[in-house]
Amino acid sequence: MVKSLTFLILLFWSSYSIYSQDSIKFPEDQFARYYELPRPLVHLHLNKSKFSSPDKIWFTAYLFDQTQGIPFEWERTLYCGLYDENGKQITEFSFLLENGIASGNIPIMQNLTPGIYFVKAYTNWMKNFKESVPFSQEIVVGSPSLSKKTKDLDSIVITSEAQNLVLNTSNTIGFKIEGFNSKSHSIKEVRLVDKNDKETESPVLTNDYGEGKFTLFYQDNQTYTLEIRMENGDLLKKELPAANSKGITMRTNNFLRDKVVINLTTNKNSISDNEYFLALHKNGALHWKGFSISQENTLISFPRKNLSPGINVITLMDKELNPIAERMIFNEPLNQTPEMEFEKIESKSDSIFVSARFTNLPVNDSVKFSISIDPSDEPKHDLSNSIISSFLFKPYSKRELPKDPDFNLQPGQLDITLFNKGWSTFRWSEILNNPPEVNYKLQNGIRFQGEVLLDNEPQAYKDIIFFKDNIMDFFIVQTDSLGKFNSEEILFNDEVFKVSILEEDETLIKPDLFIAFNPFAQNSNDSFPTLDSISNTGYPENIGQILKDTTTEELEEVLITAR
Repeated sequence: MVKSLTFLILLFWSSYSIYSQDSIKFPEDQFARYYELPRPLVHLHLNKSKFSSPDKIWFTAYLFDQTQGIPFEWERTLYCGLYDENGKQITEFSFLLENGIASGNIPIMQNLTPGIYFVKAYTNWMKNFKESVPFSQEIVVGSPSLSKKTKDLDSIVITSEAQNLVLNTSNTIGFKIEGFNSKSHSIKEVRLVDKNDKETESPVLTNDYGEGKFTLFYQDNQTYTLEIRMENGDLLKKELPAANSKGITMRTNNFLRDKVVINLTTNKNSISDNEYFLALHKNGALHWKGFSISQENTLISFPRKNLSPGINVITLMDKELNPIAERMIFNEPLNQTPEMEFEKIESKSDSIFVSARFTNLPVNDSVKFSISIDPSDEPKHDLSNSIISSFLFKPYSKRELPKDPDFNLQPGQLDITLFNKGWSTFRWSEILNNPPEVNYKLQNGIRFQGEVLLDNEPQAYKDIIFFKDNIMDFFIVQTDSLGKFNSEEILFNDEVFKVSILEEDETLIKPDLFIAFNPFAQNSNDSFPTLDSISNTGYPENIGQILKDTTTEELEEVLITAR
């Protein structure tokens, strides 16, 4: 494999004009409004990713506030379902979230056709945000004869921070080999040659995932071809796109301790007094600078203290706020991920006892974690779909991280990966014109409504008691003049209640019941103002029915099970 070279950026002295924030105005209010509503993310830790039929998919779910970086505790109803390879829903259940965490299982029905399926999870509130997508993880049921073809390495995708390559200036260019698998593929050599088959002097940086980047001064009347020689002898070629005669390119140096430096380069044809914006942003955090370019090289920097933990986005825009170039960079979170050491593992009967301790957890801090254990030698867990990926990367990138269990966050490797992910999921046209509104309310449990009959007669103005095996654990609802009632009590997963009419003399009478279940939606309050409308994709059209659809079912037995 090509050895990664030390990343160097030559800093050119240049002059440029920075406008004061009084003379040139960036729409900070519109930006803040777009991120005003809290945005939850969800991750499911499955017990494994290969199952038999029948079986149960056990999980622990974590709901995370994307903006504040804390558990999302506003919502208490989580939807989890099983979908086939074509996205058709097979089953769906709701689960109670407590302090942003839920646990349970999704049953796999007997005689389910062996094949590839997906576990999907989301909340109702997540549907308010166009960029928000449900959690999804591929699983395998049974031993299907998978017809998935191994991709031939015949496709190279070229990427750039800017929309176009620019003539007679330096361009930073990335590439990704489609179908690359770090377990079976390896790069031997990368060459960049011009139309005369002469190799350029541009050093090429690569990582372990079939990705790379290089800097090229794109000369006029030239064409360039990228050649990648694999260890097995295969040769892949890709001609670079043609360059424009005018434009601005962007190079980002995220390897300095105290700041991030952005080098904006252009050619003589593109120098002008036009106004530009450079924005550093993540979720609702924003830092920006307005400027004009008076020379071919312009350096702008942001102090590292301005960066948020995790993914940050740098966007170059013209004075009409049209994006010209964009780049995602990673800023190491201040709080390290706690490391766990197992001190003792003991097996007793059918149980396993694990004693563990955290080696770098600050005093008085607490963590919540889940562990999956498989006794077989064959690995059955897709480690590449991690909580780090769900919370730190997927919300901002339209493309998946490398599907590699050993994917690491080494700065050089990660920087190349983020470069090749292209622009972020957040579109400035949406940020400036279409802030989200509350079309889907927070859901906090299950409410139910019903009708009470005795000898086929409605029981008007009666107290109906719902209780568990422990008679002291109960709640009471009252019927109206037609013998109907509504309850906003929160039912828990798999709870079983007994139901009786409570007479005035405190005797209990078994009734006939008709009951329908629906999600309990919390009304919006001042913390969640109504804004403009946006569209949503990726969610089932009809969600949240604990029983099938919104139908009413007669219960022959007076037992209610909330799933």
